[in-house]
Amino acid sequence: MKVALFSGSNTTPSARFRIRPHIQLLTEHGIYICDYPSLHGQYPSAGIFRRLFWGASELISRSKDIIRAKGADIYIVQKEMLATLYTLERFIAQPKIFDFDDAVYLRQRFHSVDKILSTFDGVFCGNNVLAEYASKFNKNVFVQNTAVDTSRFVPATRVDKDDIVIGWCGSSSNYKDLYKIEDALIDVLRSNKQVKLLVSSNVPPKFSKIPKDKIKYVAWSPENEVSVYQEMDIGLMPLEDNPWNRGKCAYKMLLYMACGIPAVVSPVGMNAEALEKGEIGFSAKNHKDWVNALIMLAGDSKLRNELGVCGRKVALERYSSTVISTQIADAIFKIYNGA
Repeated sequence: MKVALFSGSNTTPSARFRIRPHIQLLTEHGIYICDYPSLHGQYPSAGIFRRLFWGASELISRSKDIIRAKGADIYIVQKEMLATLYTLERFIAQPKIFDFDDAVYLRQRFHSVDKILSTFDGVFCGNNVLAEYASKFNKNVFVQNTAVDTSRFVPATRVDKDDIVIGWCGSSSNYKDLYKIEDALIDVLRSNKQVKLLVSSNVPPKFSKIPKDKIKYVAWSPENEVSVYQEMDIGLMPLEDNPWNRGKCAYKMLLYMACGIPAVVSPVGMNAEALEKGEIGFSAKNHKDWVNALIMLAGDSKLRNELGVCGRKVALERYSSTVISTQIADAIFKIYNGA
């Protein structure tokens, strides 16, 4: 079966982790994907003139992609071709699948996402929250969790060291969630002089209270992302409980698990679902929860190891690329045969 994939840019997280990593694995199921990545990105730059240039350029580029992809057996579109809008999706032949891993319907204009959901033959959703919404408009909805490459994200060989590293990795646009637990992190750092904070992002964080000598900043890159996770002893994923964050797919948490790192997370959206899969970490709803969980883990290497081993096991059994690629293949064939 020939599949045309209209994905995001090469640096867009959803494009990097949703379907693209499964291209080789899906050939084992008789599915051959031709990827058409976004040339200019699905999201506009700041400034009216840049936005206009971006929109026109992306529409021209995508129109060419649709023509080149003609003849595929089925088409997969990752999020809207132009963020918030319903544009060239209507010109893609049937059968077609819409794939999304964020609550993009919260930012839609002119009911764009609703129109896509209702006119496509099937929908891939990153979690149950997104699937619940999509089910209002489409009967062929499949929850396809974002997979982790468990052959790449692996536990590091643990060696004796003086520092205990509590870590966070992500886009600077999500620093606002990390800053909300700064007071808790201060208490943990004061309670245990061995604890250090590791942050990896596109720009350094700007904490107002944490001393700079307690923070190690590493500029994120695809080349060092695995080693950054492997340097951590405990992973953080704080999230404010709001509709957008409930649509997140807990990918940061899954990477901690794959690397054998216990996680302390806000029980929001898929974070809560993942926590139910095994003894892999702790949920934290308030300041006291964050402090108690982090102090406990920082002071107990045996507990960290036990939770890390369980997290790795859950990642392998439920969220590995091998497992998810089989689920994707099954769903593609079901949608194709029902179209």
